[in-house]
Parts: sequence; structure tokens; C-alpha cells
Amino acid sequence: MRDASAHAHHPWHRRLSASARGAALAVGNFDGVHRGHQALITATRQEAGRLGVPAGAIVFEPHPREYFQPDKPQLPIDGRCP
Repeated sequence: MRDASAHAHHPWHRRLSASARGAALAVGNFDGVHRGHQALITATRQEAGRLGVPAGAIVFEPHPREYFQPDKPQLPIDGRCP
């Protein structure tokens, strides 16, 4: 996992209260929690525990495909291909 503490010098970071600083985050779509997502969430929780910070997830809604490939069908979350 990448340590974002190197970015702590940015002005927006100084405006955050101490209680709002620091977290381990998983970033993704999480369109159904399959084994890959479970592994990512587990790794995020472990890293949060190691760092002593909260764990969280940043998710995209709607799916980014709606913006980047609007002409393509949406992917189902049940594993079937469109």
C-alpha cells in the first residue's frame, strides 16, 4: 500500500482537524463484493490496524463506465457477461 503521508504538506491538509486526518482507504467501484474486493478490503483493514487509523472505502456512484463508455451496456454484478 502506498503511504500518503508524503502529501501532508498540502494546504488542504492543514485545514483538517486532527481527528479527521489519517485513514487507510480502498478506492474502487465495489460492484458486488467478490473475492478480489474482499482481499482489497481485508488488506485495507490490516494496513489501517498497522497504522492505527480508521479503514474506509471510496466508491463510485454511478459506475464510471456511464461517463467513460456511455454507449456500452452496464456490467451486471452477478458475474454474467452482457
